[in-house]
Amino acid sequence: METALTSVNFTNQGGINNTLDSFISEIENILGNEYCYDTGQKRNNSVTKSDLVSKILEVYFQKRILNKKTSDGLTRVSELSAGEKRQALINLVYAFLKRNSERETMVIIAVDEPENSLHTALCYDQFEKLKEVSKLNQILITTHWYGFLPVVSEGYGHFLNVNKAKISFETYDLYHYRSEIKTAIEDSRNKIPSNFILKSTYDLVQSIFYSIKHEEAYNWIICEGISEKIYFEYFFKDEIESKKLRILPMGGQSKVIRLYKYLKNPISEEKCNGKVFCIIDTDQIRCEEINSGCKTLAIRRLSNMNNHEKTELLTLDHSDTSTTDIEKSLHPVLFNLALNELTKNEQYQINKIVNESGNSDFIKNFKNLDLDDFFKENNGENKVIFANKYVELANMDEHSEHQEPSWITEVKTFFH
Repeated sequence: METALTSVNFTNQGGINNTLDSFISEIENILGNEYCYDTGQKRNNSVTKSDLVSKILEVYFQKRILNKKTSDGLTRVSELSAGEKRQALINLVYAFLKRNSERETMVIIAVDEPENSLHTALCYDQFEKLKEVSKLNQILITTHWYGFLPVVSEGYGHFLNVNKAKISFETYDLYHYRSEIKTAIEDSRNKIPSNFILKSTYDLVQSIFYSIKHEEAYNWIICEGISEKIYFEYFFKDEIESKKLRILPMGGQSKVIRLYKYLKNPISEEKCNGKVFCIIDTDQIRCEEINSGCKTLAIRRLSNMNNHEKTELLTLDHSDTSTTDIEKSLHPVLFNLALNELTKNEQYQINKIVNESGNSDFIKNFKNLDLDDFFKENNGENKVIFANKYVELANMDEHSEHQEPSWITEVKTFFH
């Protein structure tokens, strides 16, 4: 808009401000200088380009009423339902901020319950729009809908809980909130109510289900923890962009299996455009035997099959019980490089890699009995630290010859 006013004369001879000043002086003279127009300030008294833009926009939109196009014609937004009005508001916010994304000033937007009076399928779209504009703006949202949690992966959630007239206030990093909540509940000796996760799970199931039924569907990888998410965001970076893939850590094997069960019936009974792949470890305790899924929903567990050749993706009813997690399923050379940068402790050193094109099995490929202890240190935080280091090295050009594990390629095939 300001570009359209570049030729307007504001300050030069015969310009807007000079003309208006002359007009005011004439009026004051006619009044015998008994009255005068005073701005009450010593500077910024002139009409500016910004002032003109504001007035032009005000007049322009006073002459226009926002309508929604329907099969029956046009319907004024003021005549829509409460949910449709809220949807229109967020759509407008999204459109205006998307249109003017290069501005220098930051906009702060506060929205009270974006999901109010909306169908769950529409809630997802609303939060996706708010998530996108939050990249360049500050977004504050109050909500009762836990389904936003898988949508928004950057930022902080502040959860209020009222118990016997006492309000508790819990804050979680939305990047891996489910893992944090699980730990917080355990550390608080269940003072944080367990229905916190239960309620969020129900909304989460609806959110994922409607997201994969959408015409422009999302795809999902459901994994155990934050370290897996770090690896998967690296391995699947192209799919995250091209196939709207989302990585969701659930905070443990049992949580992944439970979510799979909740999703199984609706996904198997409905036509879905997106897909969900659940991945879990093979632990010492044999995991529950459940079916392997359908063409749009799958669940598999990692297993090295007690050898150093490669990591397999097994169904949960497979007889193999080789203890395997993602740290044992990586490229062995990159694994060794990352480990050497993080620790010089001799008990964690890898003296020989038996199969450099195989997996990263601690015993079969590295002949090291102590590496499990390394990943248990720092209350398990070494898993996250190692994941970040591994991805950092994998992104370097000199390590590009180290191909992705074959099981990652298999998961990609599922989505493609």
